[in-house]
Amino acid sequence: MKREYYTGKPLKDSAVEPIPLPKSTRQKRDDPKGYQPDPGLVDAANVALILGRPLLLTGEPGVGKTSFAASLANERQLGDPLKFETKSTSVA
Repeated sequence: MKREYYTGKPLKDSAVEPIPLPKSTRQKRDDPKGYQPDPGLVDAANVALILGRPLLLTGEPGVGKTSFAASLANERQLGDPLKFETKSTSVA
């Protein structure tokens, strides 16, 4: 029995197995091994560490902000970095 629209109610015949989702590649993307930061970014991180101040990274999606955080946390043995997904309309 095929439905033409979604009702939110399961079909009586639930013997059909769900289709498995592919494995996420996010963990592989966030792996800090092999990340090469720009020398200016290394200097900025060291200044922030010396002064004990936060370093705010901004930029277009995909430029390496998350990879930099993972690399820095890995090198300093700080564990996994916290991630806050934000956009221009986000509010605190």
